[in-house]
Amino acid sequence: MDIGYKLKELRNAWLNFHKLAGNKEVKQDKSRLQDKNTSCGKSRLHDKSRLYDFKAKKAEYCSFALSSALQNFRKSISMALKDYSNSELSEMMSLASRFENEKNDYAKAGKILENMADIIARLDSGGEKRMSEGSIFGSKKELMKKIPPDIKDEISADIKEIEKCFSSGCHRSVIILCGRIMETALHRKFYDVTGKDALETSPGMGLGNLIAKLKEKNVNFDPGITQQIHLINQVRVFSVHKKQEAFVPSRTQAHAILLYTIDALEKLF
Repeated sequence: MDIGYKLKELRNAWLNFHKLAGNKEVKQDKSRLQDKNTSCGKSRLHDKSRLYDFKAKKAEYCSFALSSALQNFRKSISMALKDYSNSELSEMMSLASRFENEKNDYAKAGKILENMADIIARLDSGGEKRMSEGSIFGSKKELMKKIPPDIKDEISADIKEIEKCFSSGCHRSVIILCGRIMETALHRKFYDVTGKDALETSPGMGLGNLIAKLKEKNVNFDPGITQQIHLINQVRVFSVHKKQEAFVPSRTQAHAILLYTIDALEKLF
């Protein structure tokens, strides 16, 4: 889960903040530097003052890094709340606000971080349970029965990876893997119909061309599956290749593409 990664970043930034900004010596150095800056206009600081200045700047940087990490952490929670709302995410957002108020208190802030880590552990374990129950792919056993034996292992490996990506919030990876599954399935369908391996004869052939070639061989696709495959491919291309604006699919969008992929597989075989 992306929230868990952001929490680790927040914790590391907080530890660095306390090593410097919470250090008495640094505080004294900063006050000395302020005294020097407010006195009646000395043109230069001595070497010792430069050392104080370096420490103060480092403390300021750590404070800025902590604020940035907290902002990113909150943003990741907000993104998750857009896709699905539950009390644990709302609780974590509340804890983030408490952490901001208590960040200078090592004991209190540390306890808040522990509480947030516990929530993430519960969310992750719940995600793994949902995956094991097959809630995303429905009945995987029934789906895999329809897949030709020579591509079954490859499809199965992609499905397992999709499950991990989906539960971790890696939605672009889910869509890219869905495109890979469709590519594998269509190449196998092409081989069934023509007896030729398009990966050897036409290695650069895309999904659209594969569908067109299959239609030339009188393979009839209903309009629904054709549109689904094109949609999966377009979203996959948008996820893989650099665009002017980054494409960040939501959990709901990734799940929709996943359902399209499952439906297309069932209709192909």
